[in-house]
Amino acid sequence: MNVSMMYRRTDRGVREVYEKSHKFTQSERLILILLDGRLNVAGLKTRLPSLNDDRIERALRKLQEASLVEQISYEAGKGNGTVAPDTTPLEPEAVAHFLEQTDLDPITVFGDSEEAIAAEMVRASVEQAAAQLAKEETIMGRSIASPQPAPKMRPEAGRTESRRSHKTRAKLRDATTSHGLNGASTHWAITTVNVPDRLDLQEERDRVEAVEYSDGRRREILRVWMKRLLMVAVLAVIAAGVYATLAPLRDETSAARVSERLTAVFKRPVRVAETDFRFAPTPRLIVRTIDVGGQFKAEEISLLINWKDLWSAIRGGNWVWSEALIAPMTVTPAQAAYIVRTLPGGARELPSKISTIRFASVRIGDSRLFPDAFEGVLRRTPDGTFGPLVLRPLDAEGTMQLSFRPGRLPDGRESIEFRLDADRWTPPFGPRVRWNEIHATGRIFDNVVEVSDFTLAGFFGMTSGTVYAATDVEWAITGIAGASNIDVESVLQTLRPAAQVASGEAPPTAVQGTATMSLTMAGRGPSLDDAIARTAIAGPFQLRWATLNGINLGLAASQGAMAAGTTRFTEFNGLMAASANGVRFEDTGGRAGAMAARGDFTVAPDLALAGGVRVELGAQRVQAPVSLRVRGTVLEPRFSQ
Repeated sequence: MNVSMMYRRTDRGVREVYEKSHKFTQSERLILILLDGRLNVAGLKTRLPSLNDDRIERALRKLQEASLVEQISYEAGKGNGTVAPDTTPLEPEAVAHFLEQTDLDPITVFGDSEEAIAAEMVRASVEQAAAQLAKEETIMGRSIASPQPAPKMRPEAGRTESRRSHKTRAKLRDATTSHGLNGASTHWAITTVNVPDRLDLQEERDRVEAVEYSDGRRREILRVWMKRLLMVAVLAVIAAGVYATLAPLRDETSAARVSERLTAVFKRPVRVAETDFRFAPTPRLIVRTIDVGGQFKAEEISLLINWKDLWSAIRGGNWVWSEALIAPMTVTPAQAAYIVRTLPGGARELPSKISTIRFASVRIGDSRLFPDAFEGVLRRTPDGTFGPLVLRPLDAEGTMQLSFRPGRLPDGRESIEFRLDADRWTPPFGPRVRWNEIHATGRIFDNVVEVSDFTLAGFFGMTSGTVYAATDVEWAITGIAGASNIDVESVLQTLRPAAQVASGEAPPTAVQGTATMSLTMAGRGPSLDDAIARTAIAGPFQLRWATLNGINLGLAASQGAMAAGTTRFTEFNGLMAASANGVRFEDTGGRAGAMAARGDFTVAPDLALAGGVRVELGAQRVQAPVSLRVRGTVLEPRFSQ
């Protein structure tokens, strides 16, 4: 902006001084009053030293945009001492009113004491009276005479008159004695107002607020960082406490210490690759790659602990592990036998902090005796010792539980006692029959498996007995079993297709009656599975209330025709031998009055019948014996000559 440019008020600018319809700062209004028609930018800077160049320029632009001031050329306004014809001069009262404002900023009012402020107020009143007198003389058209100087105001006691007040009164006398200088002009009235305005105070306030804001911000940042540092300190203390608490645990759960514990359990050198502690998804100690003397390997064992026990341990309590979880594994029959023999007794050497040992899944590879995958659980009892190792099939019809616990023989030798309990379960060996209840107890010692007592109960009867299995060069199985009240019809019904049995439309079975058997078991093989698979069951049997449906043997012998009907025997017995290759009946027959029938026949695994029956009518009738061939199946036998 050109500092030589001159500005003057417009009529709207004069009205604005009185009406105050716009929102201006005090500095902008002060500039509006100072513009008497011959003041340039340099003059404003001289009269308002408290305002810098930028503030003056912004104020002039704002007033010019509001059409309150306008630019004039330097030639139009220089040195003539008159106001432009189209500009109405300000009344002295407006200037005095501006000076009399009591709410002016302290930096805007003259002086720095109450005495100076009061002196300036008196000066303003004197100047207002002089201006009013000059106005009245102008209106009356009288010659302007030298007015009487205004009485000099003495300063009050204890106060000194302001130097600015002397200058103001001197200028007032000069202005009111010269009509040619337009005494009504207001430029003389403000020339002494060389002080800051309300905008300066606002800037001071803004500066104070900025300082307060920055101080508050620094304090807020300091508080935030203090909180963070406090939190870091608390976490550090907690971490130190946890570290101090976990230090004994770290030593207790190191790979070397775990190897020592497992070596005592399995009575063989055990190597552990590494151990690791994790908190997700639940707190646990991971033990990886456990090698038990080359007998078997476990990929991973997890020692679990719940959050409550973990918190209790961190606070200084004892470490109570909920369970040791062994990852799914597949073992050979020999390895399974080794685990069963050593784990129940050796678990007593484990720390008392472990309450449960769980096998997630154990599958015995290449075993026909245990084809399913089992879950194994070993729990600690209230007296502090471990209870039996309990195995349950993961996917099996019905329920089955096999438990193992350590024991001793009468001569002091160690043994493993076991118990089998099952409901609605089909054993993987023997006849594929679902038994309602199965119970068996026994023991394992040295190279002997003894089933001292077993019971199989179903809808068709009950079987009980004793079995021994021992190995030296090979496995040998011996045993005895007795069956009573075996419903032959129910046994044959289980061989029918399930859909035919459910519909209830099946014809009567070929044989009906109640059987009693006394059986002996024997088998040999290179392994226990092979010995069981080759075991044969043989012995005599008796059938009470025996009935043969589909043929009348007496009528067939007397008439020589295959007459349909029923043969009811008063007695029926024979010898039976069952194995994986089928069932063979020898010297099997019975009597029905004078008629006697005897024969041998076999039942193949696919239920096919093959054999013959010799029928005799007795000495009362001269009739040659008749031999009949038996074909068909157990469910539908066929007889022919």
